[in-house]
Amino acid sequence: MTNARRAASLSRVSTAHGPLVRVLKSLAIALLVFALAAAAAIYLAPVERLRQPIEAAVRQATGRAFHIHGPIQITLSAGIAIDLGAVTLADAPGGDSAAMVAATRAILDIEFLPLLSGDIRPTGIVLDGAEIRLTHDAAGGANWRFGAAADPLAAIPFGDLRLIRSRVVVSGPDGVDGEIDFVDARLRWPEDAAVLNLSGEVAFRSERFDVEALIEQPATLFAGGAVPLRLVFRSSLAEGELDGAADLARSSFDGGITISAPSARRLATFFGGVVPGDRGFGPMSFAASVRATPGEVHVRDAKFSLDDTIGGGDFGIRLTGTRLSFAGALSVDSFDLDSYLTPLPPLEGERWSDAPLDLSGLAGFDASLGIRARNARLAGLALANANATLEIVGGEAALNIGSASLYAGFGRARLTAGVNGPAPHFTLALSLTDIDAQSFFADALATKALGGRAALTADLAATGATRREIVSGLGGAVRLELAGGALGGVDLGAVARSIAGPGEPEGTAADDGTTVAALTAAFSVKDGMATLDETILAGPSRAWTVRGTFGLAARALRLRIAPAPGTAFSMPFTAAGSWAAPVYRPDYQELAAMIARGEAALADLGELPPERRSWLIVLLRSGTRFPDPPAVPGVVEPAPPAPPAGEALPDGPG
Repeated sequence: MTNARRAASLSRVSTAHGPLVRVLKSLAIALLVFALAAAAAIYLAPVERLRQPIEAAVRQATGRAFHIHGPIQITLSAGIAIDLGAVTLADAPGGDSAAMVAATRAILDIEFLPLLSGDIRPTGIVLDGAEIRLTHDAAGGANWRFGAAADPLAAIPFGDLRLIRSRVVVSGPDGVDGEIDFVDARLRWPEDAAVLNLSGEVAFRSERFDVEALIEQPATLFAGGAVPLRLVFRSSLAEGELDGAADLARSSFDGGITISAPSARRLATFFGGVVPGDRGFGPMSFAASVRATPGEVHVRDAKFSLDDTIGGGDFGIRLTGTRLSFAGALSVDSFDLDSYLTPLPPLEGERWSDAPLDLSGLAGFDASLGIRARNARLAGLALANANATLEIVGGEAALNIGSASLYAGFGRARLTAGVNGPAPHFTLALSLTDIDAQSFFADALATKALGGRAALTADLAATGATRREIVSGLGGAVRLELAGGALGGVDLGAVARSIAGPGEPEGTAADDGTTVAALTAAFSVKDGMATLDETILAGPSRAWTVRGTFGLAARALRLRIAPAPGTAFSMPFTAAGSWAAPVYRPDYQELAAMIARGEAALADLGELPPERRSWLIVLLRSGTRFPDPPAVPGVVEPAPPAPPAGEALPDGPG
């Protein structure tokens, strides 16, 4: 198409639609003039004339004095609104506060066209920097009841309230029950709809939450009845959901709750709890049926996880008084108490831990719980199918294990711990039957020196702020019976032969150890030293008497080992040093005593090196006190090792 033809075509269109274009232009100009005139009328109107009718309308709806402190102005930020400035709504007659509502700024959203004729039709209200006090007295009277209306929402018939940087304080005749800060949240209750919606950001105890709530029958809620409630909340602290029935007048809730948190320790701190130590109490989840009333919470059909523990049960929480109180029954699939309260036993060759035990949390709550654990670890010991009770009162705790399977045997125990005093104090009463000794001692004392089937009883007590202090201060009694086992790492017969002959005096440490047919040992324990009265260690073909002392903190020993009366002669010897590598030396004093008692004869000394045998015969005949023996060519007798820094070796056996 040529340029001339295009121009002709456009001319015809313009000619045909000319009247319509002129009409539209005129209408647009008229609308603009109208809008400008309306805006000018609104802005230039004396808005102070609105103060009295607004105050009167609120006073009529609530029966309370309402004051606009101004200044009043029109705003068009998100629609047309009246900025009232600061406002106050009086408390109920006889109330504790001069104002039930006090806001630094109130903005009334209104309809545009009715305002042109001076008619104020609100569509919503925004309160910024408000404090709203909701109170009720001992007789059940509530300051949110305006005249005959029990529903405070009826005073705001347009059904839209936004709270910014505002606080709601709920209190009863005994003081403040709680308060919630509304960072920016909106409440809506559509006209003739029996539902109240809340959405936005709120703060509780300095923690911010995004919330969405749905309350059915809000009028019934404010009138003192239970209504359906669903609340979903999210924050960096935790997220979860409440779904049940709430009763505002009784401050109660009955329904289901689910909650998950990345840190149970942080969540406990949020609710005012004290969690001991600095380990564990990480990710957690919880789901249960809950009935909460003032001062009490009852939990049913709970399912929870904490770190690697999964469990469930029913329990109650009493919130009154100076401490929380728990009572009920729990069951767990597995639980490792050592991951929370105490460091693990030291590895072979290492010292007990000096890490402090933080048991301060015991003073923060009381408890009476029945506990069943499919698997558990307690003080380094592994238990299965344990049935226990836990009682905590005033910082004193008692764990009673009525029955448990452990180390292929059975046992029961009572462990107490308390924080009342200059340092934590503990007691342990233990009774074990037919256990695997090697596995038990590996966990309890980090040593595999003793194996077989064992029975063990212990009655011990200690005080200390660290595990090493506890072990160093142990006192009480222990009895051990062993059958069909072995003393690992050392062949006593080989040691005796080596010491009696020209071999190395430290003896022989054989991997296959010493076979133990039977052993009964009684220990008296004081200040971490376990003294072994003379006992008989019986093997298949010979037996030894063993007496001496074990240092539990230094993990060291001093023993005298000699052939038992009535058995074939072998050289008596001593063992001293660490549990892992004691030093063995000939015990000439014990040999002389055996000869004096008729348990050995000079003829039995043929195994000794000639120099040592001659020296011994002279001393025996003269009755001279035994000095150190003369050196044997090619033999160097090492002294017992020095104790670790800060720890003492046991005294020598008598």
